[in-house]
Amino acid sequence: MIDFEPGQEKAIDLERLTSSADADASDLEFRVVGPVPEGFDAGLDGGDLVVRTDASTAQGTRRSITIGVADGGIEGTPGRIDLRVVPSTRPLAQPAPDLAVAPRGRTTTVDVLENDAAGNPFPNSPLRVLRVRGVDAESLPPGLRVVPDDDRATLAVTVEPGADPVNTTLQYQVADATDDSSRYAWGTVTISVQDRPEPVTEARLTAFRDGEIDLAFGAGAANNSPIEGYRISLLDAGDGTELSASECAATTCTVPTTGNGPASAAVVRIQARNAIGLSHPVDLPEPVWSDVIPPPAAGLRALPLDGRLRVEWSPVPSGSGSPVETYAVWVAGSPVEVPASRACTASLCTFDSQDLANGSTVAVTVSARNGALPALAAWTEATTTGTPFGVPFAGAMNDPVPNPAAGSVVVSWSAFDGNGDAIDGYFVQRLVEGETAVPTGAQACTVTRPAPGSVVAPTVGGTVAEMVHVGPGTASVAFTGTDAQSARYGFVVWGYNRAGCVSTEVKTTVVRPAPDAISDVRSGMGWLGPETWDRHIDGVVGGTRRLQVIAVDGSGARVGSPRDFSGSGWLRQLLDRPFGQTARFQVRACTVWGTCGPWSETFPSGESPSLTFALPGRAYDPATRTWSWTADPANGGLPVEYRCGSRDDAGRPAQSSTSCTVENGRPGDAVWLDVEVAGVTARFEAR
Repeated sequence: MIDFEPGQEKAIDLERLTSSADADASDLEFRVVGPVPEGFDAGLDGGDLVVRTDASTAQGTRRSITIGVADGGIEGTPGRIDLRVVPSTRPLAQPAPDLAVAPRGRTTTVDVLENDAAGNPFPNSPLRVLRVRGVDAESLPPGLRVVPDDDRATLAVTVEPGADPVNTTLQYQVADATDDSSRYAWGTVTISVQDRPEPVTEARLTAFRDGEIDLAFGAGAANNSPIEGYRISLLDAGDGTELSASECAATTCTVPTTGNGPASAAVVRIQARNAIGLSHPVDLPEPVWSDVIPPPAAGLRALPLDGRLRVEWSPVPSGSGSPVETYAVWVAGSPVEVPASRACTASLCTFDSQDLANGSTVAVTVSARNGALPALAAWTEATTTGTPFGVPFAGAMNDPVPNPAAGSVVVSWSAFDGNGDAIDGYFVQRLVEGETAVPTGAQACTVTRPAPGSVVAPTVGGTVAEMVHVGPGTASVAFTGTDAQSARYGFVVWGYNRAGCVSTEVKTTVVRPAPDAISDVRSGMGWLGPETWDRHIDGVVGGTRRLQVIAVDGSGARVGSPRDFSGSGWLRQLLDRPFGQTARFQVRACTVWGTCGPWSETFPSGESPSLTFALPGRAYDPATRTWSWTADPANGGLPVEYRCGSRDDAGRPAQSSTSCTVENGRPGDAVWLDVEVAGVTARFEAR
């Protein structure tokens, strides 16, 4: 008994199965006796019997083949070989999954066995479809109909236009050449209902640049046919003519444009593409364009004005982008958009801010704006800061404080208000004598413009005699050499910051005023001791506390040198004029620095000579009761009269020019001698 699997072929060595008296079996001849049993095929190949089982021979089949044998022409006894079919050990059939694309609105034919040859364990015998499962109406989605043909290997798939684009999987059962039910296998066929993709969703512009725009959108349903890409069309915004088209592989892509700026605005149309075709178009809601954002403004600066800022910058070039149309200017957070045509010349743009507080630090931003789409434009900015300020406010100048003794003046002032900027310094000027106006021209302080500028120092000359430059922390300056008597000196203070100069009013002072004239002198004759009759100055009206007196002769000429005096005193002691003459004098007031005023008139106006009553050798002899002397008083030859007496009597004239005897007197009585010169009498007494 020899076992065969369906479709199996075996070679049987007949010589090994034959017994012969002749040891040499090479002469044996074999033949098949009778017909070969059904389901088998057999043939001789020399001493081998080659038997092949049909693949369709059912397992368990038993058959036999009779083999005749002859040796040298002598027939031997035929033999029988029993054959039995056992189950096949070949792999089961493995139908490959089928995918059938069935566009909507059409009928598609599907051969389910077309791709199953590789999984057929009996390649020479095709698989056979026994049945198809899932083709009944209840199992299929609406709009899909599947009709197998007679051999069930071909399916006619019809898809209605309104059918859902879904996959439907059917099963088919196949039998291999053995038709052994235990070897039946199932295969699948997936019917994919397909259509053009659904339109894209949420189409939007996400960015732009020079000659390009970036798009993003959501993919619509692929409708069972993978989306292969997206067609992006740019249409003329006016008449809808297609200007250009490009392909994108994903839902974000960069698309070239036909030009920059609003003049090149285009409608963007997006269509998804799959194997079936293009989706319905979706247009962006508004025309779009590419552009180049202008660069930050160069040369930005914020110049100070009084209570404002003047913002300046260089015009921003357009480059390859659309022209700059406006500038957005922020000053202290307050935005203003100004047209470039109004703000700019070919080389400079300017903008004056709103009112600002002087001295405050203010942020300034300038951003150039062109025709780029505002919603997506990341505008560039240039920033700086500025501080508004104006010309200072002058402080109060104090009255100049003269020092007559030193011939100097101290000029002081209160600090100037910088009006938002620091005071940088002061110029203190002494004007020429008698000048009371604030200097102008080259002698005036100025500051270059525009602010912040540099100070242009005034010069000495013209109405300015002297100038001192001091720092901002100084509030007083001393001037020396202001010692001209009665000269009126004027002073002015300039203060400056980076916006300008401002001056105080001119204030004047006389450092060394001339002493007042003497208006009157009070004096009178009196006794300077017992022997001197002289003029005493009692007081001076006018002038100063420092006085001088000088002698004047009878002709009115001053005699000798002036003498300092306190305003009172005896002329004899002050001037030492000769006796016998009227001591005439003049008085003037003087200053501590050595200058003096005019001399007064001559005093006294009449004759009142100074007299001495000193008698040389004057003596009294009680024994003889006689006064004697050797000469008259030295009064320049003025006549002298003598008279002597005792107690209260009238006395008598002298008996000689050098003696006078008292009569009627008693020893011990008081006696006297009168000496009369120019009507003035001096009495000398003795006992």
